[in-house]
Amino acid sequence: MPQIEEIKQDSLFVTCEWFPSERRLLIPPEEISTSEWAERHRYVVKSTKPGPWRNINNPALVGIMNAADRRGPFRRMRALVVQKGVQTGVTDCAHNILFRRMDGRSHNAMVVMESERKIRRVFKQRIITGIQRSGRLSAQLSANPDDTTNYSIIMASGFCLNAGWGGSQSAVASDPCETVILDEVDKYDTPMNIEEAKDRITTYSETGLAMIFSTPGLDGGPITAEMASCDAVFDYHAACPDCGHLQPMIFDNFWWPDKGAPLKPGAWKKFANRIQREKSARYACGACGSLWDDYARDRAVLAGLAHNFHGWRMREDVDGPVSAGFYFPSWLSPFKSLSDISGRWLRAQEPGHPDKLRAWYNNEAAEPFTEGEAGINAAEIYDRREAYAAEAPQGVLLLTIGGDVQRNRVELEVKGWGPAEESWGIEHKIIQGAFVEEKVQDALDDFIFKPRRHESGALMQIARAALDSGYYTSQVYAYCKAREGRGVYAVKGSSDTRADILDGRLARRKDAVFQKIGVTACKDILFGRLALTAPGPGFMHFPLSYDMEYFHQLTAERISKSKSGRRLYERISGRPNEAIDLNNYNLAALRMYNPDWEALRRGMGGADKTRLIYKNHGRHKHLDEAITLKPEYPIVLCCDFNRNPLVWPLCQTDGQKVWCFDEINIRNATTMDMGMEALRRHGGHKKGFIVYGSASGTLRSPAGKSEYAILKDLGFFRQAVKLTNPLPSDRINAVNNMLENMAGLSRLSYNSNCAMLKKDFEQAIWLEDMSEMDRTDYGRGNAADALGFFIAYEWPLRAANPDPAKRFYK
Repeated sequence: MPQIEEIKQDSLFVTCEWFPSERRLLIPPEEISTSEWAERHRYVVKSTKPGPWRNINNPALVGIMNAADRRGPFRRMRALVVQKGVQTGVTDCAHNILFRRMDGRSHNAMVVMESERKIRRVFKQRIITGIQRSGRLSAQLSANPDDTTNYSIIMASGFCLNAGWGGSQSAVASDPCETVILDEVDKYDTPMNIEEAKDRITTYSETGLAMIFSTPGLDGGPITAEMASCDAVFDYHAACPDCGHLQPMIFDNFWWPDKGAPLKPGAWKKFANRIQREKSARYACGACGSLWDDYARDRAVLAGLAHNFHGWRMREDVDGPVSAGFYFPSWLSPFKSLSDISGRWLRAQEPGHPDKLRAWYNNEAAEPFTEGEAGINAAEIYDRREAYAAEAPQGVLLLTIGGDVQRNRVELEVKGWGPAEESWGIEHKIIQGAFVEEKVQDALDDFIFKPRRHESGALMQIARAALDSGYYTSQVYAYCKAREGRGVYAVKGSSDTRADILDGRLARRKDAVFQKIGVTACKDILFGRLALTAPGPGFMHFPLSYDMEYFHQLTAERISKSKSGRRLYERISGRPNEAIDLNNYNLAALRMYNPDWEALRRGMGGADKTRLIYKNHGRHKHLDEAITLKPEYPIVLCCDFNRNPLVWPLCQTDGQKVWCFDEINIRNATTMDMGMEALRRHGGHKKGFIVYGSASGTLRSPAGKSEYAILKDLGFFRQAVKLTNPLPSDRINAVNNMLENMAGLSRLSYNSNCAMLKKDFEQAIWLEDMSEMDRTDYGRGNAADALGFFIAYEWPLRAANPDPAKRFYK
């Protein structure tokens, strides 16, 4: 009892003397946050950095600790869930919360771990020792040694901490508790014990808190189920040290030298060792592209602490969530090196080591392990790769290209297609650099328009190319619009999950033409075809040149459902999915082309050879990649004005032979557009231009000048034009004669830059009645027609004048 020193008459106050232990119990809890309390009173015992707790050592934990105070946006929160990587400091964070709630309180708390052995060891080595090393808590320990055991701690304040483990229902179903900590729930014997433990806080409606922490295991495990049931999910946003951009850190943005380069079996481990030894892995800022080393990563995470809720931001805004989930991958922790994380990822790519891959996803990415949709395993698809006899093996009848434009690169894949949409992967390529750079677009041109050798010996050109316009949208539109006549189109993914592969018609605007595609429909087809195991309709073939990374990307998504029950695909965190996108774009390109498989089968290129118009043409004679612009001759600009797209071949002649070195092909273009493009490409040519073309360009339109007058205004003064056009058959015959005359002499050649001209020479056919050219394929014949005006002007086929004196009949 307190000693009463003095009692004064007529006084409302009594002076008492309290024992030291009694005075400590009467001290109210400090009105500070959990993170502040930890910095003042916590001493870390088992850690790579033992000693007083410092929030700066792991800044991302501050927001989680303060959320447990149930203030501000977390005033209604009763469940705090953390899906974490290993060795990230989250367990110490849980102990901070526990110790803060232990300080000066008299309630009950419970800590649950996966096994009795584990909880006994943690109690002895970390919790009891941590209390003893904290000056504030050690003063509150009971003087009775029996109150502190390996299974419970009773403080002098009346606070009682009990231990439980996942294998014992009786150890979990104890008295009501204000605080329950469930650690590593994915390792519990039964998830029923998780529910039993969570029910302990029911009677503490205002202050009760259940904290659930775990590294995930397989998909659908307890921690992922808890995260899925949370009202709000939070991601930590780091701030770039260079540009200040706030961003959640994702593994897609990790970088290391030679990333994406194909590796031979057995080389993965050495490559990973080099990355770790040289500490060469970096993180690329999603905004400015600056590369962060470990030190810059730590600065970025620390800088994020000043924004949002101590760096954490909800994925979807919820006012006063009852349960909150925090996603904590290992790369948020300063204790984990970017190079070590990358090295472990590279080792996991070695075929035949699914255990390493699972460990990486669980321990580093803090994601459950999923092998793929419908039992599809990346390693199994990798093992069925084939050796092709040529770039395009037998069975391929046409080629498409899908292009995924990213912030700092363009990823591309060439696919070959056969009847019933059986497909062959041909080539996968990454062009480094931003799309706005001229060198990137030049490299893209080289890749798209490069001919590929078929097993039959023929050279094949791309039938269609589809480029995603998600990044650098206006630049992609401009690039594709200038090349639409050569089969290059911009595409956009449709947000409608019910959309078909081609979501409506081509959208046409003044500055762009693009096709919307239903990505969900494309993915349904992709995953269905990946499950096929025998060649035939829909089967997907892959070459030996594709590395394991490609197949991990190809299986990087899984089916989920929205709140409305609609089917969705979600990407598995940490796994890039560009290969899926490339397959989507290639399928869209194929459907846009809408091939006639029978026509393609009859002859590579799809033409019925009995109706071919330019029968004298042959690639081996007329396609010449060595053709270039020669400075000693003027440029012949071959014009036609009443077609869409406008295709103007550019060629030269020495008076005997003609060689075409380029062509201008623009959809919905005017004469002014075409002329300006010619000047942009070759306006500095010293010998200038000579214009040949259709007589229709001499007519003045009601709206203004004639087409040739417009060209003169642009500086094309030399023009060789007739007032009437020769008959179409005369133009065609003149061109055929230049391709090969009666003596077998060829005087006309071109290079692969003239894609539409090459297509006309190979595919242009007569209608069934042989009356005129079949123009059902968009743009067919436009290039050859324009060239025909020049050829018919300079090398017409002249009719022989009959000599009555030499008649063979009387």
